Amino acid sequence: MKEKILIIDDAKFNREMLEEMLEEEYTILVADNGQEGLEVFEQHKEEICVILLDLVMPVMDGYEFMEKMKEKGYDSLVPVLIISGEQSGYVERKCFDIGVIDFIRKPFGSSWIIMRVKNAIDLFRYRKNEKIFVKDALEKIIEDKSQTKEEILDKLQEIVKECY
Repeated sequence: MKEKILIIDDAKFNREMLEEMLEEEYTILVADNGQEGLEVFEQHKEEICVILLDLVMPVMDGYEFMEKMKEKGYDSLVPVLIISGEQSGYVERKCFDIGVIDFIRKPFGSSWIIMRVKNAIDLFRYRKNEKIFVKDALEKIIEDKSQTKEEILDKLQEIVKECY
């Protein structure tokens, strides 16, 4: 079964172009504004592996979408990539500040999109698995009440070395 990507863009041409680029590897879900995108995400949140998000849209723009994702705690579930014609460094920085994982400027080529989507998914999974590993390791350390502070610090240093 193919993984799912959610494309949120008000321009039908952009949605269709992205869908065509990615449909061989992924099942594509689409929405034409942030509000609809949020509804689609909530219906498929366990299956969506990445969101491609436009910034300027009617009803709910990309910034509002990201705010709602953060409010609901969804921002930790899936990586979001902005796809925009915006050229301002300020806008790009603002996007990273609100939690997007990548910013792709239009126009773009299909191999570029495919590579960036794959990299975002892989990086997000790696980070998620790393957090699980650290959490499990810390729980084991905390459960063992017989350890001295020095032993706990040694084990914590081992965990850090394994992760980095």
